[in-house]
Amino acid sequence: MKRKALKKELRAIAGQLQKILLIVDKNKIKDKTISNQDATGEPQESPESRRYIIDNEQLLNNQDACRILQVSKRSLQRYRSSGKLQYYMLGGRTYYKRSDVNQFMREGLSPP
Repeated sequence: MKRKALKKELRAIAGQLQKILLIVDKNKIKDKTISNQDATGEPQESPESRRYIIDNEQLLNNQDACRILQVSKRSLQRYRSSGKLQYYMLGGRTYYKRSDVNQFMREGLSPP
């Protein structure tokens, strides 16, 4: 009898824990969404891209460059391969100087 009551109680506790975890996960998602936006509601730069600075310039990772240029990762790769957009490899990752991305935008995005 004790064993059945204990199992029943454990199942109830497990169910409550699952509900709590779902609530916590939902709150984390909300917090993450809010923290990734500044006061204007625009997404902030990712923390990873703020780590590296070359010649007093911020380096952007692929995701940031895609977002700024409003292109796909594949298009970004084409621009790199064709030499239209200068890039830097650091720790096996690709980065772009903010000024290079801005200059590329000024020159206009033309199809590869």
